[in-house]
Amino acid sequence: MHSRTCSAPLLLLLLSACATMDPSPREWEDPSPRFANLQRAAQYPWTDDGHCVVSEASNEWPILAERCFHALDRDGVRFRDVTGRCAVAYAPATAAAVPMGVALCVFASPVVVTGAVIVIGTVVVVAAAIQEGIDAYQRNASRERAKRKAQTRPASEQKPVAGSKPTPRGSRGQG
Repeated sequence: MHSRTCSAPLLLLLLSACATMDPSPREWEDPSPRFANLQRAAQYPWTDDGHCVVSEASNEWPILAERCFHALDRDGVRFRDVTGRCAVAYAPATAAAVPMGVALCVFASPVVVTGAVIVIGTVVVVAAAIQEGIDAYQRNASRERAKRKAQTRPASEQKPVAGSKPTPRGSRGQG
């Protein structure tokens, strides 16, 4: 009976400690828009090895998509207007005959809509320039995390050095 009464407060203590833990930096830091754009672009085939995407990655996705649409390997993707937002000015003839304006509209959508842009053929190999951009972001992010961990505590929280005596203010140099 005694073990039950001891375990209940311990369990409560553990649960409250878990509930009040601060979130890890990854939980409260949103990835940068640049990194998110590079990750999104890595899903698609590019004719310029991803150089346009890397140069435009700091913009919002619709801007990047419009500026780099010319470099997208459009033979390797199919566009479907699954939301109906881009279908205003055309009458669909076939699924493969999507007008260029509709294709750009679908591709530039700020949200990823499942089935809107379909990569056909083999698995897309991430363009070298895009992969380099992703790697650079991850290196910088890990350096920032290391910096935050290496920061020292404020002087008020530091422990005194063993064997040293505190010197009262005003006693230096007076004698």
